[in-house]
Amino acid sequence: MEKKTFSRSERIRKKNDFERFRLYRGETTRVSRGPFVILRLPNDLDTTRIGIRVPKRVGKAHVRNRIKRLIREVFRQNKNAFPPSADLLIIVTERPNAVSLKYFMEEILGIISRLSEMLKTDREKGRVENGF
Repeated sequence: MEKKTFSRSERIRKKNDFERFRLYRGETTRVSRGPFVILRLPNDLDTTRIGIRVPKRVGKAHVRNRIKRLIREVFRQNKNAFPPSADLLIIVTERPNAVSLKYFMEEILGIISRLSEMLKTDREKGRVENGF
């Protein structure tokens, strides 16, 4: 059985890694649903890494921390659903309707499935991803 951990190598932690999303804006794939926006950039690593951004307008610190914990839990439990060799930035644009694991699973996995479909059609059309 696969280990369900969230190691340091699966996190985007450095400022430079977050800056890549801004620098390579034209090369990111952007998908949104509800209060979530996911930006995807290919990486040279064998793992998928995620970064989470929850601005102060979403709520007080305890609300933002809970949202980040739930997003990390969705990733931890469903790693195989996320695209391989990619950096994903998950942005929460507004306070979610429900702050529960079930709601986050439905929303985020729905976005990930749409993202996977978009990448699949891009590959079928012959578009080649730029590696970094």
